[in-house]
Amino acid sequence: MDYPATLPAPLRAGYNITPENNIIRSEMTNGRARQRVAYTSIPAYADLSFLFTADEAEIFAAWAITVGCGWFNIKLKTPLGYYNQVCRFTETPQGPQLVGANLWTYKTKAEMRGRAVIDSTYGEFLPDILLLSDIFDLAMNEAWPE
Repeated sequence: MDYPATLPAPLRAGYNITPENNIIRSEMTNGRARQRVAYTSIPAYADLSFLFTADEAEIFAAWAITVGCGWFNIKLKTPLGYYNQVCRFTETPQGPQLVGANLWTYKTKAEMRGRAVIDSTYGEFLPDILLLSDIFDLAMNEAWPE
């Protein structure tokens, strides 16, 4: 099920993506510790806030009841841009809370099935490609002769 396209995206205020801790740490008797990665597929959680008009709030409330605790698709902003994420509510959306004359807010927490991240080899071997990508784009698209 998709998040309704007619509704606005989540607000930036309070927006937070928190990955689950996948590192297991075992304290040793000599004071040192051993660490290991427990699993590679790391779930993440997003704190979402929405600001709606009265009509949009009604649509959101009906949609949230229909979705319940099932998975849904929603476009969320990441450092890589907006990506379609598969999520599910981990708690019932709290609201509506009246703000202003006729605006309503909802707040909730959602579990993300996966996160939009680049391939790890870029960060390890080719960080300059990422850091200087805007210069490369300008050089290739504006300065490069046809």
